Amino acid sequence: MKIILALFVFFLGSFLRAETPSLKHSGSVTLPGPVGRRFESLKVDYKNHYIYVAHFGADQVYVVDSNTGKYIKTISDTPGVGGIEYVSSLQKIYTSNFTDESIGVVDLKTMKVTKRISAEDKPNGSAYDFDHQKLYVADENSKNLIVIDVKTDRHVTKIHFESKLGMPQYDPVKKRVYVNLQDQNLIGVINPDKDSVESEFPVQKCKGNHGMAIDSALHLAFIGCEVSSTLIVYDLDLHKTISKFDIPLGVDGIAYDSKLKRVYAACDSGSIAILQVEDATHFHKLADFKIQDKVHSLAVNLENHKIFFPVEDDDGKPVSKLVILDAVLDKASSEKKLEDE
Repeated sequence: MKIILALFVFFLGSFLRAETPSLKHSGSVTLPGPVGRRFESLKVDYKNHYIYVAHFGADQVYVVDSNTGKYIKTISDTPGVGGIEYVSSLQKIYTSNFTDESIGVVDLKTMKVTKRISAEDKPNGSAYDFDHQKLYVADENSKNLIVIDVKTDRHVTKIHFESKLGMPQYDPVKKRVYVNLQDQNLIGVINPDKDSVESEFPVQKCKGNHGMAIDSALHLAFIGCEVSSTLIVYDLDLHKTISKFDIPLGVDGIAYDSKLKRVYAACDSGSIAILQVEDATHFHKLADFKIQDKVHSLAVNLENHKIFFPVEDDDGKPVSKLVILDAVLDKASSEKKLEDE
């Protein structure tokens, strides 16, 4: 009887989760660039209340008000811009430019590129270590992690691996930089005191580990696996995969709402995969929320829990716009959020 009751509760919980939408459309803003061209990453600026949107196919970055959704300005001279990183203390952003193999330095006071730092082959995702004031840029095809001193905007060194690189992330608790080694299904650990590789560990149940987000408090990494179409939860202390979820094809960018404990994975086949983190060992998948195809990246605003993603296609019609979603909470999640606040 107890087994039957437990099964009933399990399936009822699964049914209720499936019936309750995890996201809802909040609005959109038309962006001024050419329509139908690929977008890449986004970055939230909490100091100025901006969101920066990299329009790879238009060689420019858009500045949008993260509270109102209003378009503010276009930053040009960023050829083939892919990755974006924001340094609040210095009021700068750094753009990873595929076309001229450079890292652009943008002064946010003037919204202009003030310097270019050379890369080698497809600079892409980056991570900012604010403790050491260094930027780590994954130069994907050269297999180098480029290290930049943000005070002087000069190369410090480059760290070489035997794999193409996916997304790096900085963990301020452990004070380590983690980077996906996507050809080898490994995660590299860098000691920023020495800028050297401390260790490499396998990421089990994952092929083509590319996108990544980190929960420093729980010592977990959430990794999107392009080849196996999985989203894994990786324990950074135990160095092993502790949970795996099947997700739609084409996973790329990963965003994490550390306050709601939700992981969002952009899948360019037309979905956002959503994972709920209960605690350090318990997780469940909320939904594969349907969106337009060809969405590679997304960002979450931790202050209002809005999710942003750019689209180049709207049901077959070429567009250039930023879509905004709101997180939807069930009663239990709403009560927990109020307690935390």
